[in-house]
Amino acid sequence: MKLDNQLSTKYLQWFFIVFLLYFSFFIVSWESYTVIGSRKLLLTNPFVWLLAFLFLYFVFFYEILKQNMKVKLSRYIKILIILSVLYIGYHVPFNELHGYNENAQNFQNVLHAIVQVYLGKVIYYDIISQYGGFPFFLKPILLLTGVSVLSVSAIFGFILATVFLIWAFILSKVIENKALVLVGFFGYVYIHLYSTGLWPYQLTFFYYPIRILFPSLMILAAFFYFKNPNNKNFLVTVFILSLGIIWNVDVGIVCFLAFAFVTAFDKFCNQDSLLRRLKSFIYRILKCFIVPIVLLFFVSLYYKLSLGSWADYTMQFAVHEYYIKGRTTLGMSRLSLDGTWIYIFLTYLFSLNYSMYYMFRRNDYIDKIILLLTIFGIGSFSYHAYTYVPQVAARVSYPALIIIIIFLDRELRKDNLKIFSKIKTLNYFNNPNKFITFSLICFFSFCTSLFVMEYKVDFNSEHIKIHEFYLKDLRNSKRLWHAPGPNGIRSTKIIRMSDYFANEDLIPRWKDRYIKVKRLISKYEIEKNEKVIIFSTWDAYIYMKLQMKSPLSIPNSYHIMQANQGQYVLDHIKNKKADWIFFDKDPFLLHAKYSYWTKEIPEILSQSYNQVEIIPLMDNYHDGWRQTNLILYKKID
Repeated sequence: MKLDNQLSTKYLQWFFIVFLLYFSFFIVSWESYTVIGSRKLLLTNPFVWLLAFLFLYFVFFYEILKQNMKVKLSRYIKILIILSVLYIGYHVPFNELHGYNENAQNFQNVLHAIVQVYLGKVIYYDIISQYGGFPFFLKPILLLTGVSVLSVSAIFGFILATVFLIWAFILSKVIENKALVLVGFFGYVYIHLYSTGLWPYQLTFFYYPIRILFPSLMILAAFFYFKNPNNKNFLVTVFILSLGIIWNVDVGIVCFLAFAFVTAFDKFCNQDSLLRRLKSFIYRILKCFIVPIVLLFFVSLYYKLSLGSWADYTMQFAVHEYYIKGRTTLGMSRLSLDGTWIYIFLTYLFSLNYSMYYMFRRNDYIDKIILLLTIFGIGSFSYHAYTYVPQVAARVSYPALIIIIIFLDRELRKDNLKIFSKIKTLNYFNNPNKFITFSLICFFSFCTSLFVMEYKVDFNSEHIKIHEFYLKDLRNSKRLWHAPGPNGIRSTKIIRMSDYFANEDLIPRWKDRYIKVKRLISKYEIEKNEKVIIFSTWDAYIYMKLQMKSPLSIPNSYHIMQANQGQYVLDHIKNKKADWIFFDKDPFLLHAKYSYWTKEIPEILSQSYNQVEIIPLMDNYHDGWRQTNLILYKKID
């Protein structure tokens, strides 16, 4: 009977594996991984497959090495990971001539809050920061370095490198097979950062690193606490996670709640009766919540004493309200079965059952880390439920990837999987766990190979490093920015580094706007203490260059409606609270919210302000290159 049960279980496991394989090839949509032409070519490159096999062999070869060889090899692995992470971080710093400034929709939204806080405005009081209170934390550094595109991006590059180093550190501590640390870490970075996006062509700061910093700090602090669970480590962890709520509320809250649940569940497991378990669970939850409540109270008290008003935390949720209302209230119901999110969900389902089961039976800190990653992963998955695109799925899947790597290491410990000596016998794969382990290591080895070969992708090899601006190599043909071409409104020419070095009078269209605004400010003798509104796609950049505060509390011009501030802006103009208004009639901005920018704002402006001057600006692209003008308004006295 026992043999029959084992056989039935084995058949059931194999049926599940075959079902997943069928699901992968015939149901799940993988086009996001191959949509980019140059990246698609990598899949047919034999060197990629050869390299993947070498990484695969490396994982199993490590298991048969002597201990002294393992120690030496692990040192080289650490050095290789550190150098690779520093290289990744070095992709991020850029200056105002870099092509990423063209991505005004994302970058200006991040930059605006940083600039305004640097100039004296205060989040939760007189400005909305769409991505949280992170400018608070950056301001002390910027006061030393000065605020510029380069200083801001360099800080983000440092944070991004720090995040990846933290995850590499955690893997090195919980995984015995250091070769798997290398392969697993590089595979995770590839899937998380590269697989579905155009990084570093698209440096999406609102996620990398803003939304991944405190999850990494969460797992780092929790690692030390679970290994040495004392009050000091507990308070340090909860305090760090409380700061995370201020840094970015949507991820910060998930981090905090995940840790609160895991540490409370840990107390629950260590009691001998149901009543004591419930008391311990509730007491630990309450103990966790005391710290953020006290922290937020003192922050609000500081506002009251220094600004005369309590902190308005509801300002942060205006943005979230907009995005949630823009999607279905059901969220998950909009997710279809043709998505890789299924695998993420199954991983969390398995790890949740596994970790909670073993936390009752043993005191292993790794089980707690697995549960923490699972709860956080489920919570952060809501980001994909409301923004159901492959890029977002790749962003939020990294907790599941880390969990899988930990499980692979545990399977390797069981049997050492001396596969290359046993692979000749099919009996080796009678155990489905061994087959799954082998398959997943193959998958991570392949992803690691793609990570190594990523430099061959066009937009990666074309990415300009910051040092190249100072070398002034006339042979450097990398792309800077786009400009109108000679063959119609959709014709585009590329301004390259060699073009700029040959003629440094060339300027991009965002710098043209700053020069024109500055010229008008000088012409009409506009003082810095006057209230000046700048409506532009590049408003954050212009305010930064002018060192002027915006009189509005908006995230930036493009995202006014996302913060539900449309009526607020109209009332501000109608009541003539600004002395001057610069209106860049940029087609990209005008199409952000059609009637709002083309009808409501111009109508109110014509009633409350006099049109002082109109000057032409460099064309900008929206469904073709379009003429744009800068209009200066002065309020009617």
